[in-house]
Amino acid sequence: MPVRYGTLCTAPAGWSLRQLLLVLQARMALDHARAPEGGALTVLEALGEASRQMQAGEPLGAGVEYGPSGRASPYAWTLAWCGDLALPLCPDPASREEGVVPEQVLLVLAEALRDWAERAPYLRRVWQARNAVQAALAAEIVRVRIARGGGAEPSLPG
Repeated sequence: MPVRYGTLCTAPAGWSLRQLLLVLQARMALDHARAPEGGALTVLEALGEASRQMQAGEPLGAGVEYGPSGRASPYAWTLAWCGDLALPLCPDPASREEGVVPEQVLLVLAEALRDWAERAPYLRRVWQARNAVQAALAAEIVRVRIARGGGAEPSLPG
């Protein structure tokens, strides 16, 4: 998944961090509507905090469109695209089928923000955005655990 640093459309190709945040926020909104008790709201809140910390740039999610991928899914769409870039998301709420799962996108965001923060350690908002993305990642792990029929807490071997 090609990613551009920053929040402006200055790189020749790749998803911007803002676009990836928007795709995840839209997906978590669908998941929260599907299963309000399923943990997606916590992911959404953390993503909202990350969005608020991003520097001004392109409008959040500029140019991203959504549609079905043709695979059975409880979600109205499982494909996000912007120009020639496509992000085929996993159609399964439990992240057990083919496609990019939200956790993978969160890992890409966390790493991109880590790299950016190391290159510009004076940008406090970048660190705050990274911390919010890491909180979203932790919440996503809980959401998937709930979707797979487990609880919010990890089970210990007995």
